[in-house]
Amino acid sequence: MTTNNDYKFLLSGGLAGLVEISLTHPLDYIKTKRQEFLHKNMSTNHFYQKIYNGNIRNLYKGISSRLIGIIPMRMIYWGSQGYTRDYLDRNKMKSKYNFFIIGTVGGSCQTIIDNQIEVVKVSKMLDKKLTLKDLSKFNGFLPTLYRNVIFANVLALFCFNSREYDNIEKFAYSAIGGALGSLFSQPFDYAKTITQSGLDNRSTLAIISDGNLSFNKLFAGGLSRAILGFCSMGIGFLSYDSILKLL
Repeated sequence: MTTNNDYKFLLSGGLAGLVEISLTHPLDYIKTKRQEFLHKNMSTNHFYQKIYNGNIRNLYKGISSRLIGIIPMRMIYWGSQGYTRDYLDRNKMKSKYNFFIIGTVGGSCQTIIDNQIEVVKVSKMLDKKLTLKDLSKFNGFLPTLYRNVIFANVLALFCFNSREYDNIEKFAYSAIGGALGSLFSQPFDYAKTITQSGLDNRSTLAIISDGNLSFNKLFAGGLSRAILGFCSMGIGFLSYDSILKLL
């Protein structure tokens, strides 16, 4: 049964996502380009000068698809987790492992929308032509699912538990959760990017367990992604929680 509170979860998630992506997209662009450079064995000398090239707009390549998709994506991500937590609380289903249910639901639901947005975003960042046939293949769906579920579970451990936090603590814990979630799920993010860019068509497990794959390549962009996770989840969760209380 749908209630007014359900709409509040969704609306809060969408607005929080808009705030988040507007502030953090350049970090996501840097992460994706670094993965491309290292996978293609391109020189990373003067890396930031090359991708910036004197124009701040270059750091916002691919943001259009993110802006179009960010509202429904974050509506689903934050909304599904908020609704799941509320459902568990209303039905007195108390457990220290509730974060696992909340995170798995949120990560799985997000992937349904997020995967195709990621395909479009990566193709634009890498200046690669994308066709409807490419979109119909759902390239990278499994690594995206694994990445999102792992990330969401780590974040939910920090954000969706029984403790009450003030705003500073909310930002700090969600930011730390975002950074750690990014690091733990990084191998799957690498597999996702490589698959969606068309550089490797092997299975996710085959890509990340390749004996010839160096640690540097597997964690290419990992620092940028951890910083992105720190900023986006700190901003995102605090925005979501604050907006939810205002509605």
